[in-house]
Amino acid sequence: MENSVTSTSCPSERHEITFAAKVTLVAILGVLAFVGAVGNTLTIHITLDNRKRKRSVDAFIINLAAADVLIASVMNTCQIVGVMAPEVLITHPHICEVIGSICVIGCVVSLATAATISLNPLPIHRQTNMARRHL
Repeated sequence: MENSVTSTSCPSERHEITFAAKVTLVAILGVLAFVGAVGNTLTIHITLDNRKRKRSVDAFIINLAAADVLIASVMNTCQIVGVMAPEVLITHPHICEVIGSICVIGCVVSLATAATISLNPLPIHRQTNMARRHL
């Protein structure tokens, strides 16, 4: 009996799209990558620069923004390469696997951080309200 390993490489079957559709898709992906990277970088900068408030949530906000910068810049750039030169990803399946791994890691970190942010402030608000009642 022969052992066979299933490869998780990118699919080799591609449907051709028109040049106009490629240009439109690349323009949309480029705008998304730019807005996502710049917006999240500004979020990190503003959160770090704000000296008046230092909360535990700030670390989670910075983590979420950093994961989103990774997704916006790396993943959208790779999608642009996939649209304009799909043969790069087809002929180099390891690149596709690394890109997929980065995407999964970035998305899991974003979701876990967002969940943590949503749960984190609850005990802080309860403690603050209880402290006010005792005064």
